[in-house]
Amino acid sequence: MRIVLLHYHQRPSGVNQIIQAQKAALENLGHEVVIPELADLNYCQSSKQTGAGLLKKLETVCGRVDLWLIHNPTLGKNTLYPELIRLLAATKTRLLLQCHDFAEDGRPSNYELVRDCDELYPIAPQIHYAVINQRDARILKKSGIPESLLHYLPNAVTRGALPQTETSDLLVFYPVRGIRRKNIGEICLWAKHAPAGARFAIAKAPENPQWLPRFQEWEKFAQQEGLAVEFNVIA
Repeated sequence: MRIVLLHYHQRPSGVNQIIQAQKAALENLGHEVVIPELADLNYCQSSKQTGAGLLKKLETVCGRVDLWLIHNPTLGKNTLYPELIRLLAATKTRLLLQCHDFAEDGRPSNYELVRDCDELYPIAPQIHYAVINQRDARILKKSGIPESLLHYLPNAVTRGALPQTETSDLLVFYPVRGIRRKNIGEICLWAKHAPAGARFAIAKAPENPQWLPRFQEWEKFAQQEGLAVEFNVIA
């Protein structure tokens, strides 16, 4: 099967690592995987391009497509995606829409882009949805997506180098970048009330300079309060 895998960008990130792991897993099963890199796929709140124009470019670059595997098409990060999904759905091509972030989850500016879209979550036998946790599966099911078209597909996480210890005390590892939405304060709260000897570790600092000061504030707070929380433990 020839699979085209779409994401907004291919920059180094946790999501990109997941995508590369997904690509490798599919290739190991004998599939051919194409990851196109087009400027029109990137984050974009306004564009002179159209969804139809983007689809034409993708068809030119990718050639034959048996399955479109698209990450976060409903997130509202690119104004072209809703039309792209609608057009792909109309072609009756097989789609797997993998949703691991939602505009409704604390992204009001993104939600403005998608709230009036009539076919943001199209339903057809050849269109399936994948989520990475049961909470999201419950929400999409309650929203009307048939259970037969909905799949729980956890992320494939490659373990990095964790903090070393000679004790058997509990280590709680939070495998995220410490951006605002990841709720670093909750980890600090857990550390405050955890049993003696328990430690907490946050994988990475934010790459976006916008979120780094908040991350550093939490790091300073944890040090001042004597909390057993380690920050940015995976280089």
